[in-house]
Amino acid sequence: STRGARFMLRAISALLVLIGGSAAVVSFGHIREVVAGVGESEIAEILLAITIDAVAVMGLIGRHLTSMYVRRHEAADAARVEAERVAAEAARVEAERQAQLDAEAEARRAERAAKRADRKSKATAKAGKRILVAGDDVSLPSAERVVAIAAANPEMTQAEIAAVVGVGERTVRRYLRNARNTTTAETAESASGVADITPNDSGGDSSDDAESGDEPGEGLEAA
Repeated sequence: STRGARFMLRAISALLVLIGGSAAVVSFGHIREVVAGVGESEIAEILLAITIDAVAVMGLIGRHLTSMYVRRHEAADAARVEAERVAAEAARVEAERQAQLDAEAEARRAERAAKRADRKSKATAKAGKRILVAGDDVSLPSAERVVAIAAANPEMTQAEIAAVVGVGERTVRRYLRNARNTTTAETAESASGVADITPNDSGGDSSDDAESGDEPGEGLEAA
């Protein structure tokens, strides 16, 4: 754990200080003896021993500071690498999400295009079917179109006529029934008019025959 690592670091530091202190004391005495052996003064002995021990301490301190600097930069480099890795992973995830969104949007556009094409195809087929039906005239009202198509295509069913005109089967039946009723009424009216006119024409022919003194059958035989 972090607490255990700190304890070990402090223990090692204390041990190094103890060892280094002991070595400095021994080195200080040994250097004085060596300097005294060459005939230097006592002040020179002390200063030279302090200088040598100080250089050794400065070397140790420099090495420690260098190690701290290296470790700090290594930690900074590791943090930078980790940040770059996280950023690259985030960019990859975002790219995949955007690609998925683009694919979904493209699929929706393709689906809408397919639906439009299908509607256009159905409309074209319906228009082509309307053109091929004999007697159909789109400029006429629906009732007249139904009657015209039924008259020109007696084999077509009411459902087929309704699909061509775009109305219901009940509407087609009503249009055809009204057309038959109208035709029946016009036929009856025409027959009534002929019945009213026939006696007058027959009377005129009888008088003419009477005046001429001939029988009706004789006139047709002579003719």
